[in-house]
Amino acid sequence: MKRLNAQMAEQTDSLHTKVKEMIQSRPTRRITIGMDIWTKKGLSVSYLGVSAAFFDNAKQVPVHVMLNLHSISHPHTGDAIGQRLVDSFREWGINPKSILMIVTDNGSNMLKAVRDLHENTMDGASDDNEDDDDDTEGDDDDIDDDASPVPSVSSCLQPYHHLPCFAHSLQLVVHSLNKVNSYSTTVGKARKIVRSVRVSSVATQELIEKAGKTVCADCPTRWSSTFTMLQRLLEVKTPLNEVFQQMNWDSLLASEWQKVEDVCNLLAPFAEHTNTLQVDTLGLSSVVPVLLDLSFHVQACRNVSGLVEMSDVLLQELRRRFAKFTDNTAVGFDPLPAAACYLDPSTAAILLSEEMNGVLQAARAYIYQQVNFNMVSCYWFKRHFSAIQNSKVVYSVSFL
Repeated sequence: MKRLNAQMAEQTDSLHTKVKEMIQSRPTRRITIGMDIWTKKGLSVSYLGVSAAFFDNAKQVPVHVMLNLHSISHPHTGDAIGQRLVDSFREWGINPKSILMIVTDNGSNMLKAVRDLHENTMDGASDDNEDDDDDTEGDDDDIDDDASPVPSVSSCLQPYHHLPCFAHSLQLVVHSLNKVNSYSTTVGKARKIVRSVRVSSVATQELIEKAGKTVCADCPTRWSSTFTMLQRLLEVKTPLNEVFQQMNWDSLLASEWQKVEDVCNLLAPFAEHTNTLQVDTLGLSSVVPVLLDLSFHVQACRNVSGLVEMSDVLLQELRRRFAKFTDNTAVGFDPLPAAACYLDPSTAAILLSEEMNGVLQAARAYIYQQVNFNMVSCYWFKRHFSAIQNSKVVYSVSFL
């Protein structure tokens, strides 16, 4: 047993060293940090998970690693979360300047933790920022006059830039339907049918024999579970009605089954995109295309009788939560997802339409800022090159 424990400790230390080298190596460059809190049933213990995602140029693959699983006591304050995050950065040697963004849920304690870290870092780096401004002075003369104006370095380029978990935010959009009476009524009747089967061993056995599967219940904290519940009901609709007839139970009316199908069709793209977006190594370039696809889908559902109110609520909530990614005039606009979309050949065409011109210009400006922010040496070379060469040499740098 001692030998086994020693071998496990040796492998753990080796893996720890390997991951640390990957994080600190130059090819990784920018790192995305993820945070989430998990509490054991009964509230007896809680853990804060901290992970890191980055692209390993050496192997040409995206990497997602778990850094720490901190035990965290109640209350889960922003200060406590922030301190655990700082501990992780120190342990793994992560420089705040290498952090592209921090992804969390929309909890106020998470937001406070990231905001406090950002403010503390910026307060301590004011002198450094003044030096950086001196290094880049005079570069404006070399910018193409036809290019869109590039503002000063935005908050997206500063340490601890926060981005909400996109899949989690999509589920909050779906949950906004709970305030729509027609939706609550339809889902409530579906839950009643599911409950009737699940509490009866006879009905459950009969349904499995006839359909090869049984119904499934939804859960408020499980992503897309309401869609899954409705989809399963539609899959076993015919054998389910036969079972209810044998049990002398009242099933759904034909009009109610149609409402279940309509709601299921409304929620289907949300569930599909949620399943795609929660993949560990998914690129940020998918955010803007997904938002546009969902907006078009919801607008199309307004033509379906009975879905007008639900569609309006979803569309309003989509715009409220995600305007900062698709509308460059929105307060707090974040160009990072649009920039990722623009740099991805498979999604860049989405930003080339006339309606997305403002977002496109913002994405290009952000990319220019990234180059300016991370390649000071390139700009030093740019300023001094013409002085070294003769007047016949023309030096130009093209961005995108």
